[in-house]
Amino acid sequence: MANTKQLRDMTTDQLQHELTEARRNFLDRSVRTSASQDETGPSRIQLRRSIAKIRTILREREIEA
Repeated sequence: MANTKQLRDMTTDQLQHELTEARRNFLDRSVRTSASQDETGPSRIQLRRSIAKIRTILREREIEA
């Protein structure tokens, strides 16, 4: 997962791709959590925050355009 500075340096297409991947990871993590399968990696909270950061940056770009 990229930090905020790295996300802001990405193009809109790259951000869209990151958003898709983050949502997919969040869904996978949710399914695994409900199935009680322990796994290492980012938590659901971290993934949710990452999705929010990406959406915020995309929305800021829409407003500026």
